[in-house]
Amino acid sequence: MTQKNCSSCLSLKPHDDFDRRAASRDGLSYKCKACAAAYRASRGSAYQALRRAHYERNRERELAAALAYYRDNRDRQKAKHVEWVERNRDYCKAYRRRCAEDYNARTAKRRAALLQRTPAWLSRRDYDAMHAQYALAAKRTRETGVPHHVDHEIPLQGRRASGLHVPSNLRVVPARVNLSKGNKFDPEAASA
Repeated sequence: MTQKNCSSCLSLKPHDDFDRRAASRDGLSYKCKACAAAYRASRGSAYQALRRAHYERNRERELAAALAYYRDNRDRQKAKHVEWVERNRDYCKAYRRRCAEDYNARTAKRRAALLQRTPAWLSRRDYDAMHAQYALAAKRTRETGVPHHVDHEIPLQGRRASGLHVPSNLRVVPARVNLSKGNKFDPEAASA
């Protein structure tokens, strides 16, 4: 059965028109998304105040549930995000233009971290080797049509370990691999 009756508008609608609700027998909300949105809009700030008060009373439980959901659905959420970005490239570009100050601040922070992680003892040969890695990434992108990045195997701003911006810490990988890794360091993957 791929349809369900909305208890509010009494219409038979496809399952995609309902939010998920773990407490329901079928795992779906009893109101369709449109009716739920209309209800929230009609309640306005009173609904928001109720939600905020509930969150404050159950903060620890809410945070634990959110973390558990993230851990259980990490790959699916990342895939959904990548798919969304692909569908909304124009929006993302406009966002970067609209929020240029924030974007520039994050970029400046990254550049500063890179400078702090670049040792003074690097030789000209080391800089040439690092430049070659970036050239290789650009070449692979052109040849394959798949974006490639230069990845720091040990992240520059990792929580558990912070690496250096040196040739031995760089590798060329597809962009999706680098972006999915974030600032995490996996010793098993690095030693493989």
